[in-house]
Amino acid sequence: MDQLLLRLDQDTTAHWCLASAPAKVSHGPLSAAAAAAVGCRVVVLVPGNAITLMAARLPGRQRRRLLQALPYALEEQLAAEVETLHFAAAAAQGDDVPCAVVDRATLRGWLAALEAAGVKPDVLLPDVLALPRAAGEWSLLAEAAEVRLRLGEYRGLACDRAALPHLLPLLLQQAGAEKPRRLHLYEVLPAGDTAAEPNTGLRAAVQDWCTASAVELESTSVDAALPLLPAALRGEGINLLQGEFSRREQTRQLWRPWRAAAALLAGLLLLQGGMSGARYLSLAQEDARLAAQIEQTYRSVFPEAQRVVNAPVQMEQKLQELRRGTAAQEFHRLLQHAGPALRNAGVEVRALHYTAGLLDIEVTASDLQTLDRLKQTLDSGALRAEITGADSSGNSVAGRIALRGGQS
Repeated sequence: MDQLLLRLDQDTTAHWCLASAPAKVSHGPLSAAAAAAVGCRVVVLVPGNAITLMAARLPGRQRRRLLQALPYALEEQLAAEVETLHFAAAAAQGDDVPCAVVDRATLRGWLAALEAAGVKPDVLLPDVLALPRAAGEWSLLAEAAEVRLRLGEYRGLACDRAALPHLLPLLLQQAGAEKPRRLHLYEVLPAGDTAAEPNTGLRAAVQDWCTASAVELESTSVDAALPLLPAALRGEGINLLQGEFSRREQTRQLWRPWRAAAALLAGLLLLQGGMSGARYLSLAQEDARLAAQIEQTYRSVFPEAQRVVNAPVQMEQKLQELRRGTAAQEFHRLLQHAGPALRNAGVEVRALHYTAGLLDIEVTASDLQTLDRLKQTLDSGALRAEITGADSSGNSVAGRIALRGGQS
């Protein structure tokens, strides 16, 4: 994945270039940079004059506790209320924790401008910490109105050109034993003016200071500052997207309002799943009961069946066999003649069994006289009927009548 290095100006215009083509610098509104950022890891450099680089002494702490402790460790060194500031830390160096401090409203303004333009930064870095860095050397970037000075891995500042000569002696005094051997001055030429000369006044002031401080001066003139800032693409410096501004925390904040709804939805899905499971189990039990009942019915109708694999299918096959043979015609003739008598006899038909020209009728009658009248009704005309069994219990009689075909 290519990387896009984007430098944000105070007026939210931008300069950008790809890591694969650092010399090709573009300039314009953020919306134009958004198109170039598609599919890239985006490193955004923000103005160093809005950021204070400091170090706090905090003996061994976990990362989360470290970020919580930083405001109180630095509170006395800051003019603004710590509640209005955002603190981002680098990896601890012993007990010293390098950090960057920025106004929350300023940081939110940068992020809002980037979001409005469609740029999603992966890293937000003070531009001072993107300057070239070498052991024993300070890097000074001089632009139209401001200068940026990098003093070390996590140290640096931005100020007006006029203030620099007054700051250099103080910074050298604070450096103590870490006094630089060399100062590398990078002067950006005015845009579009290839014949322009660097600011001789600033160079002269820096030269005087170097001579007085026994510091070697190296000077380079460049057309643009962005190609000088490759350190930003190597993961150096302090990423301001920490704490509440980190990608993880921003995702968590976006997710937080939906957690209750998601929990409710999850509960509803579990409830629905449980109800569906219970219904499936109930239907499975009902299906098993009906299958057993169908098999029982099949065996009662076809008692000669030895093996029942699929009762509905086997029953359909038997019925088709009956329809195709003379037995079916005989069964139909017996049933056609017996139907009216059974309907009008005042009995309850419990079962019908047909085997080889014999229709066995199981009925329940109110008394033996009713059963006998049914037998006499059936035993007339083309049918012959015979009572083959009668069992009187309670107020009813269970009887069986064998019906055979006579003359048709």
